[in-house]
Amino acid sequence: MYKPCNNHREEIFSKVCSKTLDFIGFKETLKRLGVFWERAPALEVALQLLIGASLAWQLSLVALGFGVFILLPSRGSSLRLMRGAGAIAVGYILMQSHLPPLLQGPLQGKAKACILEKKEGSFFGRTFLCYKLQLKQFVASGRCYKNIFCTLRVKPKEAFLADHDVEITEATLTCTSPRHYQLKLTKASQVEPIEHSFSWAEKRYRWKQGVIRHLSEYIQDKKVLKLLSALSVGYLDHKTLGYEFARLGLQHLLTISGFHFALLTFFFASFLKPFFSKKIKILIL
Repeated sequence: MYKPCNNHREEIFSKVCSKTLDFIGFKETLKRLGVFWERAPALEVALQLLIGASLAWQLSLVALGFGVFILLPSRGSSLRLMRGAGAIAVGYILMQSHLPPLLQGPLQGKAKACILEKKEGSFFGRTFLCYKLQLKQFVASGRCYKNIFCTLRVKPKEAFLADHDVEITEATLTCTSPRHYQLKLTKASQVEPIEHSFSWAEKRYRWKQGVIRHLSEYIQDKKVLKLLSALSVGYLDHKTLGYEFARLGLQHLLTISGFHFALLTFFFASFLKPFFSKKIKILIL
């Protein structure tokens, strides 16, 4: 009886695989993908950098599968494969260098921080000021940690200006979730501005507060005022409205509209003011 040799079996297997791939359109997809990447090389490199960054984060399996699919050479180009692998490696290294460290347990020490944002908030009926910080250095137990993003909540009477980088002593850094941290002040904590530094956070905070005060002159309903203030300045400190926004999937409106919408409205209103009355200007806007 005739028995096919190994080469013949491999040939049959390759033909079956080829026909299967042709049937599901895989080869045609790769060919079209190759043509698309040739016409948009910058987009390909950007996606490869993003894949590398994702590999350094928590989407490793998803990013790896997507990256292998993109890197499959549509026309047998090993140069394209090497270029893609290099871009992914660069994205991975860049993300690894900027990732905040994983800390276990609360740490007490001193920090040098850059203030990214200052805003008001409420928690269990109490008003507080929330600072978003980037800790350039946090020294605790003889070790120095860098590039830690965290939040700091203080009472209004303990608030400080956000127009400079600050140095904070005797502060406690706690982990709320992986790579998410909260900085807490103690009674012995001191916050001192760092000379020859500058931050726009205080000016942005005052501009946003001015927008909220302006809206409060025309709107009496508190919930409506909170909603329009959130759409104007980009953050929502009302817990019920915040929950409804998140439940309906509308949280992105605060990012898309936000303070930029208020600035555009202000500029257009200033431009129209010499030519139209107040009512006509409102209708145009």
